[in-house]
Amino acid sequence: MFVDLNIPAIPGDVRNAKLIERLSMLAKLGYDGAAVTDTFTGRITATAVSSAPSPLPLDDEAQSALTIGRRTFKQYTRATVVLADAKESYSLNGTNPYLKAFDVVAVQPATEKLFSQVCSSLDVDIITLDLSKRLPYFLKMPPIGQAVERGIFFEIAYSAALTDSTARRNLISNAQALVRACKGRNLIITSEAASAFAIRGPYDIANFATLFGLSISAAKQALAQNTRSVLLHGSMRSSTYRGVLAVQMPPAGTATTTEASAGAAKKQAAGAKGQSVESASSGGGGKTKNVTGKPSSAKPSPKEAASKKAAALADSSKMVSDDDDDEGDDDNNAPSLTGLDEDD
Repeated sequence: MFVDLNIPAIPGDVRNAKLIERLSMLAKLGYDGAAVTDTFTGRITATAVSSAPSPLPLDDEAQSALTIGRRTFKQYTRATVVLADAKESYSLNGTNPYLKAFDVVAVQPATEKLFSQVCSSLDVDIITLDLSKRLPYFLKMPPIGQAVERGIFFEIAYSAALTDSTARRNLISNAQALVRACKGRNLIITSEAASAFAIRGPYDIANFATLFGLSISAAKQALAQNTRSVLLHGSMRSSTYRGVLAVQMPPAGTATTTEASAGAAKKQAAGAKGQSVESASSGGGGKTKNVTGKPSSAKPSPKEAASKKAAALADSSKMVSDDDDDEGDDDNNAPSLTGLDEDD
């Protein structure tokens, strides 16, 4: 599932014609979703709303490509906030209701101090930098490591490098520094394309990302698995605040999934017990059967046969000794024939 999380909305786009053209191009190239980006500067207030309705209808070629491939194309909303002052960062928290309206929230810090603050404390999903230009500060490992531990992702946008050689050189150099600092973790690759001609297929981008120091598998992960992780992080950001998760309970009298599964398990256990009792009571050939269905007169093991044989021999020897004792007693109690002979 390849997703492009940065398709900027163009101001003055009549009926979103250019936006529909880019989304249709993504669908035809094999992408399964895209995020429409609105850029804001300063505090996030009530004016921070998505400029494009979602979802937008795609053209006929894109619809046929999705139908043939049996795919669906999902559309998301994204807010990119450009931070130039520390006072503007206070609106980037979990209690801001205007940020919860977006699926993804990205921040572009202008200074190194703001960059460290975003990595350590702000509640955002993506940290984006203009890598096509020379950065005003170095990318250091400690703040980037903090952002990775907090589940924040870093963005590499490639469209600026397709038309300008200087931008391409800066992008490759800055992307290599970012890959070294984050050790290839928590990276996403987006297009940030202003036109449909600046969009490339996911496998072409995976090959291009090898110039950044990424392997093919890591580049595909930055286009697929990591984008899903960003969307999941955004959904958790919208439904949690300081580690507290909002859970919607079912109506009263409705059995939950856990209770239903527990009841089904009890019924299954009761049915299995009834079958075992039934099999124990119904025997074949006058022989009763145990719970496992095997007859009780099964052939004993060699040890059991040997012990039974020894017990039988002991019983027989005891009986022989008892018979000998009885014969001795009979001899002692028998009448003497000597006196009878003398009388006769």
